[in-house]
Amino acid sequence: MVDGMSTRNRPDRHGNLSTGDLPPPSVAEAVELASMCWTEGTEARSGQTITRMVEVARRFERRLEAEEVRTLDTVTAASCEAFIGAVGRTGTAPSIATMRFRRTVIRSIFRSVRSVGHAVGDPTMDLYLPERGPDATRPLTTAEVEHCRTCCERPGTRDLRRTAAWALAEAGAITSEIAQVRRGDLDDIVDPKTVALAGTKRIRARRVSLTGWGAVRLAARVLEMDDGDPSTPLAYGGTYPLDSAAAQAATCRLVAGVLAEAHLGIADRVRPGPQATYSVQPQPAPGTCHYRFFGTFPLPDALCTPGSTNPQVTQATIGSTICRSGYTSSIRPPSSITGVEKVGSKAAYSYSGSSTTVEYDHLIPLELGGDPNDPANLWAEPNDNPAASSFNNSKDLLENRLNAMVCSGQMTLAAAQVAIATNWIAAYLTYG
Repeated sequence: MVDGMSTRNRPDRHGNLSTGDLPPPSVAEAVELASMCWTEGTEARSGQTITRMVEVARRFERRLEAEEVRTLDTVTAASCEAFIGAVGRTGTAPSIATMRFRRTVIRSIFRSVRSVGHAVGDPTMDLYLPERGPDATRPLTTAEVEHCRTCCERPGTRDLRRTAAWALAEAGAITSEIAQVRRGDLDDIVDPKTVALAGTKRIRARRVSLTGWGAVRLAARVLEMDDGDPSTPLAYGGTYPLDSAAAQAATCRLVAGVLAEAHLGIADRVRPGPQATYSVQPQPAPGTCHYRFFGTFPLPDALCTPGSTNPQVTQATIGSTICRSGYTSSIRPPSSITGVEKVGSKAAYSYSGSSTTVEYDHLIPLELGGDPNDPANLWAEPNDNPAASSFNNSKDLLENRLNAMVCSGQMTLAAAQVAIATNWIAAYLTYG
């Protein structure tokens, strides 16, 4: 895959030989030209993306300079591969996304140079990179949104910029737009209903509706500002231009802070569904989750444990998944992982009972398509039987019953998931 062949007279990424008449430029000239093309070009790139591309290109230039590579035609595939896979400042290996972004930057440098007639090819053409994994992002649940709102309003909070940023995010603003929203963009500063958003290269400018919660908080933010200037930003408080990458980064930190406090912004959080290798997932902070008891029967905190599902299990796939013998054991995380998580969950729920009778339970069980290791689907479940000597409990009986009903066609998968996640006690009284 990797050879020492130079880029001169090699095929480009479309398999065509370079036909430019100009001689290959120096590496520094190529990076300068590419940076100019990215900044002044018509491609739909955000300011922050362009800034990142330029930074990566400069690092690539410095690396080649250290290798005494002076002109672009002497850049080899080996040099490119070494840069793409280089460890970061912390000594950790780059993610797949980072490696692909680095390769994109290198390819764009060569493409920019070819576009003005220089004779260079593409040394990354034959480099193999791992495929991206499934998209890890997902919409927040209603309970998660409510939890994030609570995190915005910490006791003693006086600066409402973070609350304002979250209110604008709920309305559909992206982070670069949040930084640019001014007081005058609200339709009414006393009782706002909508807000004007500036748009980006990819998204048109538009006016969007605020949520009821967001409208109240933005009105409070206006009162807090108390300067009467319609050009004052609602969420950004820095000195950089509102459309700059620095302003966007600042509002990113505001929104990310809310998600992190709600335990929804963890960088190494697993994507939904079974994993080839499981890792210990962070739990809510100690004392932040609260049981609800009906007699001796416990329900989890709806904010900490709303339940989450395995995307591999749908109504169409139940025959090959949850209705197949051995499926749940094939996707269950090992005790070396769940044992550590259970300790954190017990602390989150302030559980002080016996360790032998509390179960680290999937709210939506694996046999009903629950996610195997998402913290939103796991909780330290006290036993509903005060005399119990093990963690076997009434919910286990319900799980088996609902699985049988789904697999026999008496109940849909979605109905069973909703019933057990919403109130497993009510479902137990109905179906158990």
